[in-house]
Amino acid sequence: MDNTTKTNSPSVATEAHSEKPDAFTTNFKKELPAIVAEFSFVLLPLLVIAILHAAESRICNIFYAPEWSFATSVLFGLTIVKLIMGVAAREHSFHWQFIGLTAALLLVFGLVPSLIVLSVVFRASQPSLGFAIAQLFLFLISTVSFFIFGTIGQMLANTAFQDKIMKMLGVGKKKNDATN
Repeated sequence: MDNTTKTNSPSVATEAHSEKPDAFTTNFKKELPAIVAEFSFVLLPLLVIAILHAAESRICNIFYAPEWSFATSVLFGLTIVKLIMGVAAREHSFHWQFIGLTAALLLVFGLVPSLIVLSVVFRASQPSLGFAIAQLFLFLISTVSFFIFGTIGQMLANTAFQDKIMKMLGVGKKKNDATN
C-alpha cells in the first residue's frame, strides 16, 4: 500500500505543474519585453554616469549622484501614467477605488518622496549617506513598481486595443449577440 501512495504522489505533483498558465500570466509575460525596453532607456544615463565616475576613479560617488532620484521620479511617473491609461482604455468597469488607491500610494509614497530626496541631494555639496541610501531604496521600489504596475497597465491598454479592433472587425462577438 505504501508503494501505491508513493507512485501516486509524483503523478499528482506532475499534474499540478502541467496546468496551462492563465490569461493574465500569459499577457503579463507578453508585455514584459516592452517594459524592459522602456526601463533600459531610464537605466542608460545611470550607466553612463557610472562609467564616467569609474574613469575618474570615483566609483563610490555614483551612489550620491542625484540622477538616481531623477530616474526614480521618471519611473514612478511612467508607472502611474501606464496604469491609469491602461485602466482608462478598458471599456469594462473596474474597481476604480483600488486604482485610485494604487495611484495615490504611488504618488504619496513614491513620486513625492523621490522628488524631495532629489531636491536635497541636488542642492547638497556632498549628500549624506542616509540620502544616498534613501535614493537607492526609492529607485529599487520604483523599479519593482514599474515592472508590476507598468506591465499591468501596458497589458490592459493592449488588450483594450485588441478588443476594439476585434469589435470593429466583427470578430469574437459576445454570446448574447450570437443567440439573438
